[in-house]
Amino acid sequence: MSVETRTRSLAQVLRRAQLSVALVALLTVGLVLTMGAALVLRSLLLHNLELASRSMAYSSEAAVTFRDRMATQALLKEFVEREQLADARVVLRSGEILAQYRRPSSNDWMTAKVQAWFPMYARSPVGSDADELDDVVEVHGDTKAYVQLLSWSLLGVMFSMGMTILAVLMVSRRLERVVLRPLGALAKHTRAVRDEHAYGRRAPSAEVREIDALGTDFNALLDEVQAHENELLRRHEALQTDHEVLSIQARVDALTGVCNRQFFESQLREAIARCAADGGILGLLFIDANGFKQINDRYGHEAGDRVLMALARHLGQVVRDTDLVGRLGGDEFVVLIRPLRLATDAQKVKQQVVSLLQSTPVMLDATHQVNLGVSVGVAVYPFDGAEVASLLRAADMAMYRDKIRQKGAFQLTAAGESPLLA
Repeated sequence: MSVETRTRSLAQVLRRAQLSVALVALLTVGLVLTMGAALVLRSLLLHNLELASRSMAYSSEAAVTFRDRMATQALLKEFVEREQLADARVVLRSGEILAQYRRPSSNDWMTAKVQAWFPMYARSPVGSDADELDDVVEVHGDTKAYVQLLSWSLLGVMFSMGMTILAVLMVSRRLERVVLRPLGALAKHTRAVRDEHAYGRRAPSAEVREIDALGTDFNALLDEVQAHENELLRRHEALQTDHEVLSIQARVDALTGVCNRQFFESQLREAIARCAADGGILGLLFIDANGFKQINDRYGHEAGDRVLMALARHLGQVVRDTDLVGRLGGDEFVVLIRPLRLATDAQKVKQQVVSLLQSTPVMLDATHQVNLGVSVGVAVYPFDGAEVASLLRAADMAMYRDKIRQKGAFQLTAAGESPLLA
């Protein structure tokens, strides 16, 4: 059995409870009143029967004494018809029935059943000095009043049940308008909030105080949930921003803005793997600034930082968007040329780098500038190395060979003078 078949609506529960209470109360009251009325009516009927039997015994004393059957029969008939009795008879002391008369209207089956269930009779001795062992007159009361009482009680109960059902339906409709509809609206609202995550929605007010308080408490809960959600969103955005900053810091050199060593080597490793898969080649430039130590010693680290930032900026101007510039540390820079059509193209990029740096001065301070000279080593995959370490080592050795050829000399000039860097 599913949950839907086991559960019932609140309207059904309330309607069933109201009907049950009303019907039980109605049946209880009806039963008590009917039993009380029946007992009172029986007491009155028995008292009347007692008086009737005495009167009949007095009236028929002469006829019974002389055993006049016809006269006794006539007296019984007249007396039964006048007093609306069921029947009457005269029983002699020998047990013989002298006369008997039954009224025809008391022979229906309902009256017979009631007489069998609730017998009502009285007997009186004939004669003023007689006792129960002498001749007696027995009279049986008509139970038609009992039948009428039961019939009217049944009709009254049925009518009351109908009115009760009608009243319950009317009360149920009012309860549905006042209680069930606000509860249904609140339940629909909570489902919408749950399904749509619309924590900004608020439950409407209700006419019933308790339901309105429930809606108010639910709105307060939504306020807390919404505040908590906003706080979580704020923290998520802050964490996302921190993550992006950390991600950038993990990839980018803080001073120059180019790739740091770790990220550059990972990109170089991926590029080597792609070239190994499709048979391509790539170039690697290893660049070192000539005379960088002397600049730091003479003009300070701030001037050295300007040189490194200028070098990184100029390298970014020379290479393509698909190429990658990185700083290994100190004044050592690397350039990944990808893809490389011919191995000799790497030498062309080298010449472009050298030419740009020689033609673009770098301001060391307000009065001094320098034209940087650089030593550049070139390595080509797969001819100079098949792995990251071997390729970097080959480019580094080529750079040192280039530095030895240039002897690393440089000349500083005042601002406005002809710069010279060997």
